[in-house]
Amino acid sequence: MKKSVKIALLVLMLILLVLFVREIKVYAILNSLHQIGWLGFLSLLAVTGIAYWMATLAWKACLPAHFKSITLYRLFLIRHVGEIIALINPTSIVGGETAKMILIEQQYNIPKPAAASSILIARIVLIYTQLICFFAAVVFLLVQGIRFPLLMQQLLWGLTIFLLLTVVVSGFFIRKNPGSKALVLPPHEQNWWVRYGIKLQQVWTQSIRFFTEQPKAIFYSSLYALLHWVFGGLEFYIILQLLQYNVSIASALMIDLGVVFFKTAGAFVPGQVGVEELGNKMMLASIEITDPEIWITASLLRRGRQICWIVLGILFYIMVRKKITDAKILPDGSIIRES
Repeated sequence: MKKSVKIALLVLMLILLVLFVREIKVYAILNSLHQIGWLGFLSLLAVTGIAYWMATLAWKACLPAHFKSITLYRLFLIRHVGEIIALINPTSIVGGETAKMILIEQQYNIPKPAAASSILIARIVLIYTQLICFFAAVVFLLVQGIRFPLLMQQLLWGLTIFLLLTVVVSGFFIRKNPGSKALVLPPHEQNWWVRYGIKLQQVWTQSIRFFTEQPKAIFYSSLYALLHWVFGGLEFYIILQLLQYNVSIASALMIDLGVVFFKTAGAFVPGQVGVEELGNKMMLASIEITDPEIWITASLLRRGRQICWIVLGILFYIMVRKKITDAKILPDGSIIRES
């Protein structure tokens, strides 16, 4: 990538970051911090940090076997940089996952199809484990006698129908073409979109092959992904407990995962400003927490946690870029460093 393009992208990301921070009322966050104390806020950072670490383990399990020697620590830095980029730019996951692919390809000389395939597999694992956790929490609460508001019931039915259709359609295409060969055309006929389509086909084929040939890796990746969502849900649990509102872990998990659906729907909004707050309000209302002060304070605390991790993400990016020219990986997966 040309130096001018890199500089332009960096400037764009800084502008988006400034715009994101401007939308967040720092003084209001500080007032919210005063309510729960710094120890309480550090506990939020701790559980989200553990959640991010578990997601990194889930990704590492999806790497090709001969690249498993990549340290978990370096992978955590790369993943977090990608997640922060996804948070603050309109391309959301697409931009974030692309950043991960570029960084891991540059630092460890992993072929782009292999890097992209591991990222795609890890994202698919996160998606279906999120759904498992969400519906498990909902079923548990229903068994406990919780009655959801009408709007929540409609959302649940709509989500269920959508997921069933997605599974049926995806299963049809996978079964119809489980391992298609890459399209081969003469070089003079390979326009950029043809080359891009071939690369996508390669990534898809490698991903399907990994799912069918590496069940043990998928199992461990799924286990770590489930723990990622559980620890992520503990953030709401801790916040509500610190605000003197007693909820179960299942309720907190359902709220957190439900907010993720809202954030996904509004992914094109940088930082999901406004979208996440609406999701917080709707999901808290689903368990009859309608006090405006509660959901506003919870939203502000979550934004405060985001800002802290964004700052760390910038530091991680500097650390990753500094090592890119130093680290290389041999074909057998061993890492060497240039002096």
